[in-house]
Amino acid sequence: MTDPQPPIQLLGCGPASTPDCGAYAGCLVMPVPVPGGLLAAVQAEWDLIDNGQPPEQDGLPRPWEPATCTAPALREQLWDWLEKFVQWANNEHLWDPADLIPPCWPRHPPLVHEVAVLAEQRRRAGRTSNPAALDQWQTQTLPAFLTRSRERVRRHCATDHQPTPAAPALSRFQGTAEVAARRSSFKRDVASRYAVSRE
Repeated sequence: MTDPQPPIQLLGCGPASTPDCGAYAGCLVMPVPVPGGLLAAVQAEWDLIDNGQPPEQDGLPRPWEPATCTAPALREQLWDWLEKFVQWANNEHLWDPADLIPPCWPRHPPLVHEVAVLAEQRRRAGRTSNPAALDQWQTQTLPAFLTRSRERVRRHCATDHQPTPAAPALSRFQGTAEVAARRSSFKRDVASRYAVSRE
């Protein structure tokens, strides 16, 4: 297992004498975090596919869909990159405390899915030769994400992590009786389609 890189230090960056800013001390803006080598290679292959080259392998992981990144080293680099991306986005693009991506984002599957897509879209927007894609990310993609994030999680985790308020409903959904009822509905539907196809 590779050691993940330490998290980037963004908040509080300012004068060149600020020790936690490293090479970017005094900079007005910070660069978008760069993924590790394995993750970068997967992303580079997707860039080639998007430009019309056939894939070199079947089942290529899709970093914007974390569940497809099953190799431990790749998954570790994905989490490291997404964590750095969230820190970067909070520091570089968000001003209002209500908009900040909460520190407990990895404990909320809806945010994990959203952050992965947001980060990949930003990476791709930054690679184009035309600033229109980056403008779209800044004026449409990011604000839409923030609206969804605020509605889904932020109001519950403004000061501390809270488990999902949907826990009772999820428990009922996964209960034996409800699962059996849904399966029965599916079977009746399929049986009715077979009956229609025989006519």
